[in-house]
Amino acid sequence: MKFENPICLNCKTPLIREDIDMYNDIAICKQCNTIFKFSNLLYSGQDNSHKNKIEVHDGFLYEDFKLIPSIKIELKKMSNYKFQILFAFIVGAFAITLCIIPSFVAKLIACLLVLLATYLMKEGLYRMTTTYTIELEKGTLSVFRNGDQITKIQSDDIAQIFIKRRNGGSSGSTVYYEHDIYIRPKSGNDIKIIKHILPSAVAFRIERIIEEKYQIKDIICKEEYHPKYSPQAGLEESQKIADFAAKLYENKQSKSAKQ
Repeated sequence: MKFENPICLNCKTPLIREDIDMYNDIAICKQCNTIFKFSNLLYSGQDNSHKNKIEVHDGFLYEDFKLIPSIKIELKKMSNYKFQILFAFIVGAFAITLCIIPSFVAKLIACLLVLLATYLMKEGLYRMTTTYTIELEKGTLSVFRNGDQITKIQSDDIAQIFIKRRNGGSSGSTVYYEHDIYIRPKSGNDIKIIKHILPSAVAFRIERIIEEKYQIKDIICKEEYHPKYSPQAGLEESQKIADFAAKLYENKQSKSAKQ
């Protein structure tokens, strides 16, 4: 297809060269003050009606395509990587200090601290450099990490999408909780598709997008962190809520059938 001047998807105004930053993949429409990804606007001759605006929430990017939605999470804006790297340097410096002491016990502790510092640095770098992309194609959900596919599952094999919450560290009296997103297939073990998300609102938003795309019923399971009840509640409490949710759904279906 021949390249032509792109048009704004919002007001259909042609964009000029000065409004486009190809290096950063950004295009700005001065007519309606809307920002788009330039790569979405390359060909004005094609039907761009399936591409809507981009929603950005602190590193969480959702392109609302009617054909293929794509969710991108820049993990360094979603997790506490600076704490991991800083703590790795502190532990490493302490380990070096212990190495100077002429004692077998001190050197053993130093070795353990070096292992801990290595682990923390690895975790911090992972969070700093990782970008997740979820592509919700018709009938298939694919997850990529830095461009490499890590998960691919048929949508009709997805029984549930849910979130687990865990302690991600603390600073003084403040505790940071991280959230991991899981897929539960109809057969097989749970699949962790994204980890280390700090804001719960982002994790819940991603869960809702996937559920709405594939019409997956939101049933609360005992392992799940859900805003309607305390995180990873006991078996009895979560089972009661799950049963209640299932009953509400059955009542709704029954009313629809009668109408």
